[in-house]
Amino acid sequence: MAELIDEYDKYGNLTGFFGDHRSVKIRGNFHRIVQAFILNDKSELMLIKRSDKLLLSPGQYGFPGGHVDHGENSIMAIVRELMEELGISIDQNSLIPLTCKKVYYNIYNMTVASLKEIYLVYLNENFFNINTNEIDSYTFLDIEDIIVKADSVDPFCSILKRDIDLLKCLKNYLYYKNL
Repeated sequence: MAELIDEYDKYGNLTGFFGDHRSVKIRGNFHRIVQAFILNDKSELMLIKRSDKLLLSPGQYGFPGGHVDHGENSIMAIVRELMEELGISIDQNSLIPLTCKKVYYNIYNMTVASLKEIYLVYLNENFFNINTNEIDSYTFLDIEDIIVKADSVDPFCSILKRDIDLLKCLKNYLYYKNL
């Protein structure tokens, strides 16, 4: 069965409708997705390689996160996604909201519009119980190295390319926070 997701208008307001990706697309509305920029104690950013088993963007490099399910808010969703993907429990008070932006991507031969909310998470943990159905591997890299990777011609970096502007902003934010 398809995931059920709530629909939002272009201003981020709930429309009262929910359904699968196809129904959201047909009505021309948005759905919410969440993503975490996870920093370790060395100010390195977690980069994941999505599982080859996934229907959406298999084998792509990116960051933990996913869809906001029907009835969830974005904080509930990112806490759930981090538990599902990495096996970690995050206190919602430790989430730092960074931004929300509109993104468009192709799924099932159609362009879907999303409102992507990104959270910053500081973790001192080095062990993660990754869900291999969702993630093949992970590493922590300097943000500049991830920016270089995102700007490469590597076909597995298309997700990173969408976030290159946010990565540059995060790099500047951390610089000015002296991290």
